[in-house]
Amino acid sequence: MKISLIITSILYFLIATVFGQEAYIKIWTIGKADQSPNEFALAPNGYKNFVGNDFGYEDEFYLVNYSKPKKDFPYVLSGIVDTWGGTFKWSGWRSNNINILFGLKSNPPQGNYKLVIKLSDYAKKFLPLIKLSVNNWDCNWIISNRWRREG
Repeated sequence: MKISLIITSILYFLIATVFGQEAYIKIWTIGKADQSPNEFALAPNGYKNFVGNDFGYEDEFYLVNYSKPKKDFPYVLSGIVDTWGGTFKWSGWRSNNINILFGLKSNPPQGNYKLVIKLSDYAKKFLPLIKLSVNNWDCNWIISNRWRREG
């Protein structure tokens, strides 16, 4: 099984965790829910180096249990109007992506699974999109101003 998340607009990514059924056994996680970006690349304020570090391109990916957040997962993802992220009105709008891939050694038991994404912040004017792809199933969510942080 593999998963690809494509997230657009400015996001301060704190944690993405996939839980298994019932007791919510953690399958994988990126980051800590501590309101700090320090475990991620470019933190705490190196967002202007986003393009120079080749972040946001659709052919790049973060491989769970192989890639390192401090090197391979930026604390911020630029939106379509953030020129520091490589988009300009005269050169075309560019959506930035973070693709997260993971594999499992064996098929998990049938049941329900829960994806938890905790963000410390996101753009409110040009709302970000989350695209979830699991095998051949796709779903999109636009993060709205009504989203609330739990905990």
